[in-house]
Amino acid sequence: MQPCPRTCAQVSGQYVEAMALHYRSLRRAHAVDCVQTRAVIRIQKHWRAIQGRKTTADWRAELKIRAAALKVTAAARGRAGRKKYAAAQEANRATAAAVSVQSATRGLLGRRRYKDEHEAWIAKVTPAAKYIQAAWRATAPRRYRRCAIAAAVLIQCTFRMFRIRRLHQRLMQAIIFLKRGGKLSKYRANHIIGERHDRFVRLTADLGTLQWLPIGKDETEPDPNEKLKEISMTDIQAVSEGAKTGLMKKMYQRAGAGGSIFEKMIGMRPYDLELSRAFSIIVKERTVDFVASNATERDTWLQHLNILLVHQRSFDTEKVITRKDVVEELHMMSFEIGKLLKQRARASERVVRAAKFLAADKRSLERVTESHEAIDVSSP
Repeated sequence: MQPCPRTCAQVSGQYVEAMALHYRSLRRAHAVDCVQTRAVIRIQKHWRAIQGRKTTADWRAELKIRAAALKVTAAARGRAGRKKYAAAQEANRATAAAVSVQSATRGLLGRRRYKDEHEAWIAKVTPAAKYIQAAWRATAPRRYRRCAIAAAVLIQCTFRMFRIRRLHQRLMQAIIFLKRGGKLSKYRANHIIGERHDRFVRLTADLGTLQWLPIGKDETEPDPNEKLKEISMTDIQAVSEGAKTGLMKKMYQRAGAGGSIFEKMIGMRPYDLELSRAFSIIVKERTVDFVASNATERDTWLQHLNILLVHQRSFDTEKVITRKDVVEELHMMSFEIGKLLKQRARASERVVRAAKFLAADKRSLERVTESHEAIDVSSP
């Protein structure tokens, strides 16, 4: 085998040249292919543009035709609508006139019917309204009357309570004074001369007996065997002042004459008798004549005796309290006192309520007056 006369370098250069030639041929072919492809694309694009412009022109012409057709149609429809609207307006005018006539007729008939019904309703409710107005007008006078009655009842209750308290006070004063007693001069009815002598007169603890004792024995216990000088309060018929009894008149004449013949013979002079200091207690079978030290003391004895005799069943004692009539009277008095207290409480409540009602009535009257004045001012 003979060795290759060419070297590797020569072979390599030839290979590179061959490869470069082949690359240039491929490149040239690719460039030709690209130019041809771009030319085709441009031709196609130009053709499509020409076809698009033709299509656009046709579409625009069609649109113009459609727009013209729409305008013509719209004009026709508008004309037809206007004709229809004019006809409808004419019909509406006729209908409106008919409706106006009907509404006016209905209104007239309604007003007439309302007037008749209103007059019938007024005739129906007028008596009740008059009654309500009369009752409302009478409300204030009725409240004033209730207030006046409550005030009168309150005054009466207060006066009765004051009178009862005053009577009780006077009774207690009379009982205390008579039980304490005092010194009085007493005429002796069956004595030969009949001259008066001093005695201590008092009321017993049971308030049933009036006693007179000799001076000095008023503080000692009485002897059971001794006959006491006394009279029962229930037997006393009256108490008189001055010389009203037979013995008192006789003694007054004797004192004015300077004494009887016997007294003149023995040289005795009777005591002076002043009518302003004398008083007598009249019992069923006798009279007891006393003379006080002065006119004021005599008046005090008469006042307390009269009060005790007039109201002898109104005070509480151990003897009188057990009597049936006294118990019943005390029950009645306590019931009356309780009744008066309740009446007073109710009257006070009525006065308070009436004062509230009066204040409310005054406020409502002021509001009504103000509203009327505002109406008068606003009206021409």
